[in-house]
Amino acid sequence: MTNIKKTLKNAGIWCLVATIISVLSLISNIYLVDFVLYNIIWDIIGIILSITTGIIYLCYSKKNKEKLLKPRKIFFILTILYLIFLHSKKE
Repeated sequence: MTNIKKTLKNAGIWCLVATIISVLSLISNIYLVDFVLYNIIWDIIGIILSITTGIIYLCYSKKNKEKLLKPRKIFFILTILYLIFLHSKKE
């Protein structure tokens, strides 16, 4: 059971690290590259998605076994949202 908790904790930390990268991308799209509203909106969506996922993963890494296995739909939905977000972003 500790492997699942460690995995959720690591995934939460990596999602928050991805937030920092998304913020840097947002800043570069605003100031360094031509101002394109589409790219800025996608960066903001990525930041919101990364923060939300990171917080959810870190909160669930502290739950016990029964409460951890119940919300499988949340993890599935977050995974699908990430895949849609990563696949649909075009530069």
